[in-house]
Amino acid sequence: MTGTTMGFLAEQAWWAEFEADPEGRLDDLLDGELVVESLAGIDPGQALVALFRPLAAAGDTRLDRLDEQLLAWFRARLGDSPEAIAAYGRNAYVIRAQEALGTVLRLPLVRSRRGLAEGFDEFTPWTEGVRSDGARDLRRDYWRLLARSQESRRLLGLWYELCEQAGRRYPESYLDLGLAGLRGLPWPETGPEPGDELLHGLARWARRLADRPADKARFLDQWHLIVAQYPRGPAYWPERLENLLPGYGKAPFVAWWREELGLAERAPTNNWEPSKADTDSFLKKIAKLSGEALRSEVDKYHDKHEAYVARTGDRFHLPMSLNRVGNAVLEKAPALALRLARTALEHEPNNEHCRALWAEALIGLVHRPLSRR
Repeated sequence: MTGTTMGFLAEQAWWAEFEADPEGRLDDLLDGELVVESLAGIDPGQALVALFRPLAAAGDTRLDRLDEQLLAWFRARLGDSPEAIAAYGRNAYVIRAQEALGTVLRLPLVRSRRGLAEGFDEFTPWTEGVRSDGARDLRRDYWRLLARSQESRRLLGLWYELCEQAGRRYPESYLDLGLAGLRGLPWPETGPEPGDELLHGLARWARRLADRPADKARFLDQWHLIVAQYPRGPAYWPERLENLLPGYGKAPFVAWWREELGLAERAPTNNWEPSKADTDSFLKKIAKLSGEALRSEVDKYHDKHEAYVARTGDRFHLPMSLNRVGNAVLEKAPALALRLARTALEHEPNNEHCRALWAEALIGLVHRPLSRR
């Protein structure tokens, strides 16, 4: 990546050179070193889409070569040093990476999408470490691509976190990204119905809202967007939410939601309470789990404790319980341990044990191979 402009090339000649050297021609086009004459004046990502989109229906193997080379291009960026990025120009570097991400988003590049998703723990720090001088956000563009490319539920925790922390740890605009990720989860066997995860994501964000007209309007704006995306009959949403709302206690948004749907208030039906014995039992349950099975169970356990606090206001057990589970999964899944530590510290910021778990989980993410995270 040099960031210098060299000249123009006729489209037919560019195709000939791409077939001979796909890596070189892709680099030249993304770097602005070479411009296809018929596509002069448009951005590199748009040029790539214009060149390759017609090949998709025909099953042209050149699209496969682009897919292979584009993923290699992204992996090569992981090795770019701060000095190399500064020499290229930080803003120009971010723009080129965004152009490449846009190309993956707009073309059927299965290998690139899958590789970028599987490399989440490597590509996320890269996007976070490269910030432009303006409003461009490479991490947000990368996560937006992941939200639209999901083949599993492994990023469920991330989408929940974005909803919970929009306007706090993350910019307010990340709420839309979190909800998009929840909408993009793989469909259940019943087809493209809105999952409970989307409703819980909205609720996780909304439980931080105050009981004032401005916050009520913000909540209803988000709710109306969901209703518009999933038009259903008048009885559909009340039936979906009747059993979900009691888990969030007396948070102001619960009353707003009930009023909007015409639901009468009812007492919570979930009588579960946290205890040391419950955590002991859960640790035995997950002792031999790993991968998706472990992630699913830990997410449920995390959400159960969060819902209990929302319902009762009692935070006593949450930090200790999440800390115990976090330490239990630290070696196998440091990303899960980090999420548990963060939630615990939100409720008890000065808890030394949770701070220690948070630090150890960060170290684990840095030093462990991707396959063990």
